[in-house]
Amino acid sequence: YRKIIKDEKQAEILEMESKAVRDDADIAALINENIARVKREPKNINYRRALASLYLSNKMYDEAVKSIEEAQQVTAGRDPQLDNMLSQVKLQKYDSDIAVLRQAGNEAQAQELEAKRTAFAFEDLNTRVVRYPNDLQLRYELGVIMHERNQVNDAIQQFQLAQRSPQLHTRSLYYIGMCFAAKKQYDMAAEQLEKAVAEMSGMDDQKKAALYELGVVWEAMGDHPKSQDFFKQIYQSDIGYRDVSARIEKGYAGVPKT
Repeated sequence: YRKIIKDEKQAEILEMESKAVRDDADIAALINENIARVKREPKNINYRRALASLYLSNKMYDEAVKSIEEAQQVTAGRDPQLDNMLSQVKLQKYDSDIAVLRQAGNEAQAQELEAKRTAFAFEDLNTRVVRYPNDLQLRYELGVIMHERNQVNDAIQQFQLAQRSPQLHTRSLYYIGMCFAAKKQYDMAAEQLEKAVAEMSGMDDQKKAALYELGVVWEAMGDHPKSQDFFKQIYQSDIGYRDVSARIEKGYAGVPKT
C-alpha cells in the first residue's frame, strides 16, 4: 500500500514537472518536493537550481536568491550558470520593485531604483568578466552597457574580443561601428557597419538599424547620395522605420528639378 501511494505521488510530481503551464497549486507542490529533495541530497545542485526556478516563477525573489547562493556554496562559487542565474534573479527583483513603485505613482523612487539597477548590472558584469575572462557572451553584454555609458574605448575592446564568437560576430561589428561613430571616426565606423550588413540576411530590425546608422555616418561624411542609398533600402521595406520617410523626402526635395 505504501509503495502504491509513493508511486502515485511520484507520478503526480512527474506530471506537474512536465506541464508547460502550472497553476499555483502545482508550483507549491513542486517547491515542497524540491525542498525535500534538497534535504535528502544537499550536494545535488540541480535540485537547488530547480527550487530556485520554482521560487522565481512564483516571484519569491529572496527565496530564489537564497537557494542559488546555497548552490554556489556547494560548488565553491565556480559555476557560471549559477552566477548568471543569480544575476538574472536580482535584476528581475529590481524590475518587479520598479514596476510596483510606478503603479503606486512613486516615479522619483522608481527612477532612483532604476539607477541602482543599472549600477548593479554594470558592476555584476565587470565582476563576472574578471571571473570568467573567456566568456565572450559576458564581454558582449559588458560592451553594450559600456556603450550606453559612453565608455566608448572600453566598449570597443570588449566587442573586439566578443566578435571571436560566431554567434556574436555580427552584433559586435555593429557596435564597434557605433562606437567609432561616437568618436567621429566615421570612415572606420562605415567599414565596420558595412561588414556587419554583409553578414545579415533578410530585412529584420537588426539590419535596419545597421543600414540606418550607415546612412547617418555617410551623411556625417558629406556623401548625401550614398547616405540616401542606405536609407532607401530601409524605406522600400519599412516606410515607418524611425524617421527614414522624412529623410528620404528631404533627399528628394533637394534633388534639382530637370
